[in-house]
Amino acid sequence: MLEVLLLMSNLLAALALAAIIAGEAPGCSVEAKLAVANVHSRNAVWYGDAQPTALDLYVALNWQQYPDPTHGATYLIHPTDRERMPWLVEQTGAWTCASTELEAWR
Repeated sequence: MLEVLLLMSNLLAALALAAIIAGEAPGCSVEAKLAVANVHSRNAVWYGDAQPTALDLYVALNWQQYPDPTHGATYLIHPTDRERMPWLVEQTGAWTCASTELEAWR
């Protein structure tokens, strides 16, 4: 019974992460979606929420098996948000997607 509850808990967490990935990185590459998952693991405040695709769910279930494309970033922002965030020190990645642009920062 405990194993079933743990499995259900993990599945619900993956579905929630997939919705965040879908909202933050629509039309993006797997690498950009992995960036969302990695930064989310270090910073749990997120605004993205959309209907996830199969790719979003795959990334949400498997992101820990891949290298972190953000190299330890704690923020993932749109480039237009940069001027409002003077505490950002080092850009560690950038992705241009069909629907958005993302930059990873420490």
